[in-house]
Amino acid sequence: MISRRGFVFIAVAILGVVAVSFWATNYPARVTIINASGAPLHNVVLEENDERIELGTIENGATRSSEIRPGALLVIRFDEKRWTSSEKLEPAQSLVLFVYPNGRIEQRSKIGSINGSS
Repeated sequence: MISRRGFVFIAVAILGVVAVSFWATNYPARVTIINASGAPLHNVVLEENDERIELGTIENGATRSSEIRPGALLVIRFDEKRWTSSEKLEPAQSLVLFVYPNGRIEQRSKIGSINGSS
C-alpha cells in the first residue's frame, strides 16, 4: 500500500509535469527579419491569429526581432507585399527570415540551412 507521504509526492510530481508541459506549449516563438533587399522595408507587421505586432521600418542591412505566440501560421506584411509561413509556429521556435530584392523571402530556422523560399 502507498503511504500518505508517497501519494502526496506522486501527486505533486504529476502536477509538476502538467505545469511544465503547459508552460512549454505556450512558450513564444522568436521571429527575426533581416533586410537584405537593398531598400528600406516600410510598415513591417507580424500577424498571427488575433495578434498583431508592428515593427515599423527596417532599414537595408538592419534586423528586427520579436516574440510571437505559437500555434498558427505567421503572416508578414511590408510595403505592398504579404508572406505567409508554410507551417504553424512551434513553441520556442527560432525563425529567421531574409528579405531579398523584389520582396523575396527565404525562411531559415537553423544557421546555414534553408527550409523554403517564397
